[in-house]
Amino acid sequence: MKFPPRLSSIFLAAMALAGCFLVSPAHAHKVSAVSVVAEFDTKAKTFKVELAMDVDPTGDPAIDDQVPPEKAAYSFATEALKIYFDDTPMTIEPTIRLVTTSDKDTPQELVRKAVIGTLAGKIPEEAENFLLHVNENTEAAVVMVTNKDGKPARRLQVLYPGEFSNPVSLAPVIEGDPFKESSQKGNEAQSAGTPASKEAEPSAKVPFHSWIGRGFSAVIPKGAEFWAFTFALFLLSLRSRPLGWQVGAYAVAHSIALSLSAFKLVDLPMNLVLPIVAISAAYPAIENLFVSELKPWRPVLIFVLGIFHGFAFGQILWSHDPVTLELPLAVAGFNLGIELAQFALLVLASLIAVALSRKPWFRHGIAIPLCVIVAGIAIYRFIEVTWLS
Repeated sequence: MKFPPRLSSIFLAAMALAGCFLVSPAHAHKVSAVSVVAEFDTKAKTFKVELAMDVDPTGDPAIDDQVPPEKAAYSFATEALKIYFDDTPMTIEPTIRLVTTSDKDTPQELVRKAVIGTLAGKIPEEAENFLLHVNENTEAAVVMVTNKDGKPARRLQVLYPGEFSNPVSLAPVIEGDPFKESSQKGNEAQSAGTPASKEAEPSAKVPFHSWIGRGFSAVIPKGAEFWAFTFALFLLSLRSRPLGWQVGAYAVAHSIALSLSAFKLVDLPMNLVLPIVAISAAYPAIENLFVSELKPWRPVLIFVLGIFHGFAFGQILWSHDPVTLELPLAVAGFNLGIELAQFALLVLASLIAVALSRKPWFRHGIAIPLCVIVAGIAIYRFIEVTWLS
């Protein structure tokens, strides 16, 4: 079969383009192993995360030149790793430098190169914990050691794709801090070949009221998704019965899920939980625009959304690194703080509503615009969590 000249030209151009894609940069220099040293100065409120990345060539210079080691390492540092302070991700521009790890007798095409990347900056005010996340789409595992105020942690962490590191407390080093030199009990366990358990680590006891405060602050002021959801429940109706059904379903659901998450009985992936929590307030807020009475399905849906809220609360609880033996106390105090924050929001909303609810324009002038604002906040947070973080 003979093609017309014009079609033949198009066909040949298409084949040439396909050939370009077959020589894909995915097969060029590639990060194969990563070691991370995270250093924190709690007095100066600064941090530095150094990445030592092994970058392997294919052995074909023509292919390796497509993605040089510096570019492969830069892509890994910016796309595969994400630094969090508490539950807030940070975007930091890395500095990259190249070093050779092979000896001088290694053939040039097989020389192994390591790239050192540095991520540094100021620790955000009020931040309590540092976490590192490895993107689930990468193939390299990450080994991390931490150093706080010049004192190294006793154990390293190995992070596989899709995993968060254990939270690293940003509080200054004090007696009993996990960064303090190993206790005798911990050393004995490690010398016997058994990792020292968390119970073996000395740790300053966190009082019950501190857990209440942490639960409260998880909603006010830090949890825009949570207080937006509470306001959306309130704005359906000012009558106590509909509000009671909604708040009750939500409280039971998030309390159950918080306990399941905190005690590691059930584990849901945060890349599923966080987007659902972010968008959750949009459902009741938008429904409020069309109905002003409690429908039978609403408490059920609120219960389901409350389950996801509970798992999000569980992640926040673990970001405070509770000691295992004190976990029941931590869960009880943290959950009580959440309930107190929700109660405070409802009291505030009720005081405002009582003053305005008898006005004929209350629903169309106050309630509906507020529902639109709440829905907008939820949609923005969903976009931020899903695509911008």
